[in-house]
Amino acid sequence: MKSIERMVSSVRQNQRLSNVLTLSEGQLITGKITKFYPGNKAAVSLLGHQLIAQLDTSLQVNKHYLMQVKGTQPSVQLKVVHPSEVTSYRDAAQRLIYSANEKANKNEQMQLANLLKQQLPIKPNQISSIIQLMRQHQVPNQNEIFSEMIKQSLPLNRETFQAVHQRINQPVSFSQSIQVLQNQLSQLNVTEELYQLNQRLSILRSQPISVQQFQESVAFQTLKEIGQGSTTTFSLFQKAGLISNQLSFEDWAIQWKSWASQNRVTFSFSNPTLNAALPFNLPAENVVAAMRQYANVHLPNENRAVSFWLAMSSLIGAEGNNPLNTQSLKNFFQLTQVERSIHQDYPSIQSLLKVVNNQLGHTSVTEPIQQLNQVLNAMHLSNHELTRDLMTFTTQLPKEALGLNQDLFMEFEGKKQNDGKLASNQCRVIFYLDMPNLNQTIIDMHVQNKHVELSVYHDQPDVLKTITKPLIPLLSERLEGQGYHSIHVNFKPIFEKEVLSNKSLDLPIESGVDYRV
Repeated sequence: MKSIERMVSSVRQNQRLSNVLTLSEGQLITGKITKFYPGNKAAVSLLGHQLIAQLDTSLQVNKHYLMQVKGTQPSVQLKVVHPSEVTSYRDAAQRLIYSANEKANKNEQMQLANLLKQQLPIKPNQISSIIQLMRQHQVPNQNEIFSEMIKQSLPLNRETFQAVHQRINQPVSFSQSIQVLQNQLSQLNVTEELYQLNQRLSILRSQPISVQQFQESVAFQTLKEIGQGSTTTFSLFQKAGLISNQLSFEDWAIQWKSWASQNRVTFSFSNPTLNAALPFNLPAENVVAAMRQYANVHLPNENRAVSFWLAMSSLIGAEGNNPLNTQSLKNFFQLTQVERSIHQDYPSIQSLLKVVNNQLGHTSVTEPIQQLNQVLNAMHLSNHELTRDLMTFTTQLPKEALGLNQDLFMEFEGKKQNDGKLASNQCRVIFYLDMPNLNQTIIDMHVQNKHVELSVYHDQPDVLKTITKPLIPLLSERLEGQGYHSIHVNFKPIFEKEVLSNKSLDLPIESGVDYRV
């Protein structure tokens, strides 16, 4: 949604941490000597803070110097990089570029100077990587991209740059990249991994499927696992009550193999070819009902499998405009999460993208796979902790999932619970929408101790307020049913969206550090 300037997590973080002095070993900073005191001590203006420091180097008052953090424990030690005064941030940038044996044009020097001006935790050994990335990329909000990478200590490489670029600028449409990839896959011979990847891409796009296609998915998954000697789906169906607990995996496998042989079962990306009823009385409606019921009691290690079948069941006869609910988000996160090791039977989309890309090498699918990875990596890189108790992450959903004009962007921020999840009683969620009738809309939901405040930004807030007025009591009723209260809804012009970045959760201010220069 390029026409709506999205609020970026780093903006909120800057405002929230403006009074917190945080230094890391090796970091480059500029400091100004403001006053001398007896005993070789001086007042130093550092990152907006006035500090008293012990001087071990001959310096001059009212002069700026480039310094490096040499240590942080038990107190912070600073070393003057060069005894000469730094007259400007560009002057500091030029010295660092020269020290790194790099060459940089005027534009690159100014970009590095801007990063130094922000007092980011840049280290000398990062200068070469930063200059190389500046040389390779010229994109909007480039300074913001580098700021995010440096603040979050992300790898300074091309892949990370593109991922952060995607999160901030959204140059790649999630929906379009999925559609292009599916079109390319349809022209290839079917393999197990290609079939699985196509299934999951259909889920992301909320492509409607028939009962026959759902049953074909059951047959594919079951026969694939039987061929590998895996019992994942067999055990899942037993626990869900779809098949008898007395049935052995051996008998299960024998009957399925016999059925597949008799019906000459094959699989394709196009129209389903499966016409025979599945063995063990497994019609689609039985599987759907059992999975929805089992979803409330399943074990954590079954999350991916259960989410897959719930997501597939939601596509039967679907015609878009699916409701966005907790379960649909859980399904989405399960299917797109990063795996430490690939799940043999229910791999994530990113794992399948990696496998398929390695299988096919440099072919027509390489570029759409890279673009899709760029979108997914952007979401994963946005998931980070601001402090021990605060976390934030961003999600992009394909427009087809909700019948929107453009992809849906959501930003989450709030307290982190002991289990690592976002606390629903103290959080903030911002929705960036482009809807068929209402067009561009931002919804900022701020929750503090179960009190909910909704700010809706639109080009015509008064008109939107009139249209949605009958719906607000229903919204309040449903939120109150979930334990929320004191619900307030405000409608504002979308050009006032800058106020979005002014709210933040309360954080403690840290102080009391000792310095030696």
